[in-house]
Parts: sequence; structure tokens; C-alpha cells
Amino acid sequence: MKRIILGILLIIWVSIIFMFSHQGGEQSSGTSQGTVRIVLENIIPKYLTENEKEEIIQKIEPFVRKLAHYAIYMIGGILLYSFMNTFSMTMKRSFLFSQIIGTGYAITDEWHQYFIPGRSAQVSDILLDAVGVLTGIILVILLQKLSSKINDRKRGKKLEENQGNS
Repeated sequence: MKRIILGILLIIWVSIIFMFSHQGGEQSSGTSQGTVRIVLENIIPKYLTENEKEEIIQKIEPFVRKLAHYAIYMIGGILLYSFMNTFSMTMKRSFLFSQIIGTGYAITDEWHQYFIPGRSAQVSDILLDAVGVLTGIILVILLQKLSSKINDRKRGKKLEENQGNS
């Protein structure tokens, strides 16, 4: 059941990326600027003029776009590695497959964008996406190790309690 849910989430993930990548340059920029505008409305001091606010939005938008690349591929790394863990394979193999598939999708995503008017393919985006996937994978591994340590401690305490009651 876990594999099916993760598989569905992966399909949703690639679909969302495809949808964003299929936006033309103007529409994509508008989406980014709209997101920045919504976030900054509550942060930017009210006394700034509309021109000053617009200037800030224009300066921050490229950073938001890069952050979005990183974040969405980090989610992909989490999903891919979690999905791979539903199969009987070593941690190393799950790690490698997840990273290769995630980075491979980043490459096809940039290739797709190359054919969209007003968009381009950038190697820097592929590298950022690959780092996002890697971060997601590492997060899952760290959470698994933390969970394992917590469970080991709980088992140790139960064992001590059971030995004390004997």
C-alpha cells in the first residue's frame, strides 16, 4: 500500500513540475512574481512606494525561482528515496537509483523548457535540482537513523523493565 501511495505522489510530483515547465516565459515569471508579491505584502514596510516595492520584487524573484527549483526537487528526493525503500534493495542502491532518476528528470525538465517560448534550459538549474534531490534523500536517511535510535532506546528501556520485573 505504501508503494502505491508513494507511486501516486511521484506521478503528482512529475505532473506539477511538467505543468510549471510548460508555462511560457511570461506566465512563469508572472507566477514567480505573484508568489513573491503575496509573501512580501506582509513583510515589506507599508511606507514604501509601489515603485520601491516593485523594485524589491524584481530583485528577489530570481532567488525565489531558484529556491522553488531546489525545494520541489528536494520533495522529489524524499519521494523517490522513500519509494525505492519499498523494494528489497540496499541503502546504497536506493540512494543511487533515487539520485539518478531525480537528476535524470531534472535533465528532461530543462530539455522540455528549451522548447517553450520565452524559456531556456540551464545547466545551473539541473545542478540545483540534483542538489535538491540529494538533500531530500539525506533528510530521509537522517530521519530513518533518528527513528531507529529512538526505537532502539525504547526497546532497551522495555528490556530493562522486563528484566527488573523478573
